[in-house]
Amino acid sequence: DGTTALAEALPRCTAVQRLRLDGNGIGDGGAAALSEALPECTALQTLGLNGNTTGASGAAALAGVLPRCLRLQRFRLGDNGIGSSGAAALARALPQCTVLQGLWLGGNGIEDGGAAVLAGVLPRCPALRTLGLDSNGIGDEGAAALAEALPRCTALQKMMLHKNGIGDESSAAFAGALPRCVALQKLTLNRNRLSENAKASLLEASTHCATLTELVL
Repeated sequence: DGTTALAEALPRCTAVQRLRLDGNGIGDGGAAALSEALPECTALQTLGLNGNTTGASGAAALAGVLPRCLRLQRFRLGDNGIGSSGAAALARALPQCTVLQGLWLGGNGIEDGGAAVLAGVLPRCPALRTLGLDSNGIGDEGAAALAEALPRCTALQKMMLHKNGIGDESSAAFAGALPRCVALQKLTLNRNRLSENAKASLLEASTHCATLTELVL
């Protein structure tokens, strides 16, 4: 199909640094074909696959080659229905991705399970600076796991968690974590289930986080 033909041509595109394939109907088979070609794309720094249908198996195929993409710095896989198992596959690869700086996984239904698995590896991600997890059905359990991990993430600067199901319980975990964060510059928690008191507590905590420059509630 079209994706297979594209994948076959990619290794010959030796100068391409940014490749956007958003909204092209790429399924798990197309993702598998791309995964075979990506390690040979030695100049590629940005890959955009938002709004496709790779699913969990496609995400797993891509995750399997990410550590061999030696220049890939930004990877966008939003709105692909990867679920918690797809997020888990990516989590297993992330600590080996020594140059990946940005990962966007919004709108994938990873829920609490996927968020918790990602939280478990984030402190071991040497280069990751930006993580987008908006619109993923993440509740208090997954959010609390992410909050607990934040102070141990020495590279992570931006975490997007807007449009989830985060409530006051995990908001308290973020409030406790913020003063101990050493790199975090931006945190988005708007359009969740936070009470006004929870928002006030987060604002107070942000005054003790010297690196935080943007808090969205």
